[in-house]
Amino acid sequence: MNGHLNVNKYIKVKFKLPKSDWHNHGVENLWAEPTDNKLFFNLRNTPFYAYGYSFLDTVQCKKYKGDMFAEKVFKSSQHSTYRVCFLNEKINKTYHAEVLSQLTKLGCTYEGFGALYAIDVPPETDIEKIFCILTANEEKNIWGFEEANYCHPSKNPRIDH
Repeated sequence: MNGHLNVNKYIKVKFKLPKSDWHNHGVENLWAEPTDNKLFFNLRNTPFYAYGYSFLDTVQCKKYKGDMFAEKVFKSSQHSTYRVCFLNEKINKTYHAEVLSQLTKLGCTYEGFGALYAIDVPPETDIEKIFCILTANEEKNIWGFEEANYCHPSKNPRIDH
């Protein structure tokens, strides 16, 4: 989880999603903190469905019928976003927390509901270790995972992701 939110201080920013995606949602709502510019907001959630966004990114929005819709990342937080879906839905939240603790011990946070979890990987976290944990648990058929947004600073300046 990305800390306790004081929702009185934040607004919901909407992210349009392809209707053909597996989750069948047309929009995802994320909490965001207003900035001095009325069209820019700092994300305070990790997305479950939207691609290309991460916790603490500054997003540029457009107002439409009273709602703020994200248009693009204005400034990257350099956080990365992964999603995991536990394959055995009968496994309980205690088991989920045990497995996810492999990631939190390295600095990640997560939000989840049911079998689906959105994982935030801060820029100072060793992304290669995180990827190894994600892959190892996928190979053990504990979960499936996907990379929703890779924005980590490269250790090797010649490598672009």
